[in-house]
Amino acid sequence: MQITLFLLIILVCLIGGLVFYIKTKIEEFSRTAFGTKSLLQGFQKIEQEYVSTPKSIAGVTRLYLPNIMEDFPDFHYDEMRERAEHVLSAYLLSINNNHIDLPDYVNSDLIHQLELHLAMLSSKQYKEHFTNMLIHDCQLNNYTKQKGKCKITFQASIQYYHYVEDNNKEIVSGNKSVCFQTRYNIDVIYIQDRDLAEFEYSDALALNCPNCGAPVKNLGDKFCEYCGSGIVSLNIKTWSVSDVKEV
Repeated sequence: MQITLFLLIILVCLIGGLVFYIKTKIEEFSRTAFGTKSLLQGFQKIEQEYVSTPKSIAGVTRLYLPNIMEDFPDFHYDEMRERAEHVLSAYLLSINNNHIDLPDYVNSDLIHQLELHLAMLSSKQYKEHFTNMLIHDCQLNNYTKQKGKCKITFQASIQYYHYVEDNNKEIVSGNKSVCFQTRYNIDVIYIQDRDLAEFEYSDALALNCPNCGAPVKNLGDKFCEYCGSGIVSLNIKTWSVSDVKEV
C-alpha cells in the first residue's frame, strides 16, 4: 500500500514536471516568435497584424501604360486612376446607404450589378455596412483588347469596417470592430466598335455627332461619316467603368 502510494506520488511529480517543462518551452517559443508568453495572445497578435496590414497589389503600370499610350495618345492615366478609386468608394457607399449613387462615367452593366446586389440584400432583409473606408493604393493591373473594346483593369488596396446585419440588427457576418484589409479590381472599358461590342455592352455608350445626331460607330473617327462635321476628341469621356469586384 505504501509502495503504491509512493509510486503514485512519483508519477504525479513526473507529470507535473513534464507539464511545467512543456509550459516553459511554449512560453519561451511564444516570447521568441511573438513577443508574448501566451501562445494564444501570439496567434491573436498575428491575426490582428494580418487584418491591419494593407494588402499588396499587383501593379504593372510600367508594363501596360506604354501600350495604352500608343493606342490612346490623349489618355490621362492619373485622372483615370482617380476615377477608378472614386467609383470603388461610390459603389461601396451605395451598398452602405442602400441607394445607388454612382458617377456618370459608369455604364449600365455596373449599375445593374449594383441593383442585383441591393435586391439580394433586400430579399434577405439584410443591411450591409462599409465604414471608415481608406484606399491605400491603386495601380494599373491589366490591359486587354478584344471584341470591339479595350479594357483596363485597376487594382486597389482598401481597408474598411465591414459587417452585415439582419432585420433585428444582429450581425450575420463581418465584424464592426475589426478593420478589414482587401483588394478590388475595377474594370474600365472603351468601346471601339459598337457593332462588335453591343452583345455584351448593349448600352454601355451612346455617342452621337454633335451636329446631326448620327451615331458615332468608331470612337476613333475624327469626322462624322454622315455630315462630315468634326468630332471633338472624346478620349477620356468615352471610357466607362463596367465592373467592381473583390479579389
